[in-house]
Amino acid sequence: MNRSMPLSDMQKMILMSSLMQPQEENYAEQITIKLVGIDINKAREIWSRIYQRHPMLSACIRWKGRTEPIIEILNGSDSIHIYSHPKEAKLNPHKINIEKNSFCVSLIKQDDSAILLILDFHHIFFDGWSISLLLHEFMDSCYGKPY
Repeated sequence: MNRSMPLSDMQKMILMSSLMQPQEENYAEQITIKLVGIDINKAREIWSRIYQRHPMLSACIRWKGRTEPIIEILNGSDSIHIYSHPKEAKLNPHKINIEKNSFCVSLIKQDDSAILLILDFHHIFFDGWSISLLLHEFMDSCYGKPY
């Protein structure tokens, strides 16, 4: 069963702004980090655990046909994509659609020792402070500090 909650006033303002200018991606964010010495499957496993610990990573916004918009937590959902080659990832760009997801992780194998970590998210769900906490959790888990 999915859970839901109302949007805060600030989230309502961001939603309204996003809907009024859909061609603009003012609130869509992306972070790219090159990781060396981390196995892509281990990285995927860590992100899967992070999704389990933080349900907001599996959230979306529902507003169509409603008097008030809500945030809905989609149980058991994650948006983690693994690519064995950079060209494969370019063919499948993952943009955030707030009606479907709040957060997307892409892991792209560059060579035997490096992967790219790409995080796509929408500011209606996360700010820079909360993303930095998620990154710290991921990096600590990668390097032996379990959560």
